[in-house]
Amino acid sequence: MSDYTAFLDFPVDNLESIRDIGSLKQEIEHIDGVDHAYISDKHIKIEYNTYALSAEGVKDALRTLGCTILEQKKEKNPFKRMIARLGESNKKTFGDAPLDCCRLNDTRTPDRLEE
Repeated sequence: MSDYTAFLDFPVDNLESIRDIGSLKQEIEHIDGVDHAYISDKHIKIEYNTYALSAEGVKDALRTLGCTILEQKKEKNPFKRMIARLGESNKKTFGDAPLDCCRLNDTRTPDRLEE
């Protein structure tokens, strides 16, 4: 990786409604200054040349391709950011349901546990 290469990671809202993801990746990579594009379920990560393209130029190009970029408020406190990332990771790994140990002494019937 060289000094003039940068990465941008954008949360995107409407990837499901956009045409084929493979063709979207190719269209992004054909933008002058973009080296690679990595697309996941809700994010687009772009590696680009900072001499050829600015961050705003990347955003504008994505908007012209039909992507809706979600703006994120960045938390200033590094500890809070770490806790937020940990929470997102745990939610992805374990889901939203309460832990099984929380249900051990529950006297409600199994069909009413979700109340």
